[in-house]
Amino acid sequence: MPKKIDIEKILREGGNFEGLDLTFAKFRGLTIENANFNDTSMTAADFAGATLINCSFDGAYIPEINFAGAILINCSFNESFLQRANFRGAHLKNVNFNGAFLNVSNFDEAKLESVIFKECAMKKSSFRFALVKDSVFENVNLQGSNLEKSNFRNVKFIESDLRRVNTSHAVFTEIEDENTAFYGKKPWGGKPYNLDENIYQAGSYDG
Repeated sequence: MPKKIDIEKILREGGNFEGLDLTFAKFRGLTIENANFNDTSMTAADFAGATLINCSFDGAYIPEINFAGAILINCSFNESFLQRANFRGAHLKNVNFNGAFLNVSNFDEAKLESVIFKECAMKKSSFRFALVKDSVFENVNLQGSNLEKSNFRNVKFIESDLRRVNTSHAVFTEIEDENTAFYGKKPWGGKPYNLDENIYQAGSYDG
């Protein structure tokens, strides 16, 4: 039987969880600073309502992780697996998702400021009623995602795939578009771009 991990003790001693199995772990409502969650396994871990500052989740396997209503500041999820992650109503500021797998993730009603999504798989994710500002989507696959009634301000879409994305009643202002694929007329007025399926890489697998 695996040894029970004393989460509170690790937090008191500096918050180094690197490589641990934290499946179903509870961090709900906690304030956590400078913690290392790199290479952890945290399926369905619960961070709802938590405040995380300067925390790293790089290389973590964290599908179905729950950050609903959480605050994340200066955090990173580089090369992490977050399929079906729940960020509903969360506030993310200065957060990096480089090479992250985020298919079918939920950002509904979330506020994202200065968030970087680079080379990410985000197919069928949802941003309904979300506010996204001063952020970047570079080489991101958002096919089939739902942006209904969202608000995107000062956002860059670079070499990304937004085909079959629902932009109903969404607002786009100060959008920078570089070779972004989109079916039909782009709601921000960007130039049409025909995506070569054989060249596009990010999120090419299903999830």
